[in-house]
Amino acid sequence: PITGVPQVTKKGATWQNKAYRKRWTYSAKVTWVQGEFYWRVKGDERADVTDYDGPRGAKLSREQTGSEVVWSMGQAIDAAVVAGDAELLAEARAQLQKMLSGSDAFLARFAAAADQFDEPQSWWLKLTARSDEQPLDLKKLGTFPIVHGVRALSLAQGVRESGTVERVRALVERGTVDAELGRDLIEALHYLMGLKLRHQLRQREQGQTPGNLVRPSELSTMDGDQLKDALAINKRFRALLRQRFRFDAL
Repeated sequence: PITGVPQVTKKGATWQNKAYRKRWTYSAKVTWVQGEFYWRVKGDERADVTDYDGPRGAKLSREQTGSEVVWSMGQAIDAAVVAGDAELLAEARAQLQKMLSGSDAFLARFAAAADQFDEPQSWWLKLTARSDEQPLDLKKLGTFPIVHGVRALSLAQGVRESGTVERVRALVERGTVDAELGRDLIEALHYLMGLKLRHQLRQREQGQTPGNLVRPSELSTMDGDQLKDALAINKRFRALLRQRFRFDAL
């Protein structure tokens, strides 16, 4: 829990001069209690929760139970051991891999999320048509299909590496992804991450809330060309995913 109350707007919150974007709003219910708490916890107790994403994986959470409101702050971390018995994580990963072995239907549905977004048709032909252009989501159309698609292939192949680049290299070594596509995926991912970072830094300099939407007409010629190439690589990779996981059978 934190001391004090963040400033809240419809789209986000501000805490200690840092902007947090509103992510989720949902209801939570206590279904089981085990352990020691320094506050009262009751079964079937409900709370209205709003989660906010901040810089560098920081999280804010607002929980309201009746008239009581509690704010807390957290930090997202990777699936790595930070304390305790490291063997527990290894056992959990081994059990997950065992459960997924032969689960083609589950893996296909899991992988299909990477193919759920499409860019507006012929957007690169409308770089100067500001009135009717559709903004592009650099996460949904760019980084997410690569990261999630590589994650799905890694689960299917039993790849243990945790970073996307390391996973791509492992998939290339196993022959799941050809060397040329593997190289292109890594370059496209790095470019898209850099473009998103530069875009969000410009937004902050202009006093705007950083986001993933970018208008093609606002890109330089070089960025426009490179973004077109990166999305073409993305499309090739999604075609591989459709073939490998047989999305047409879902």
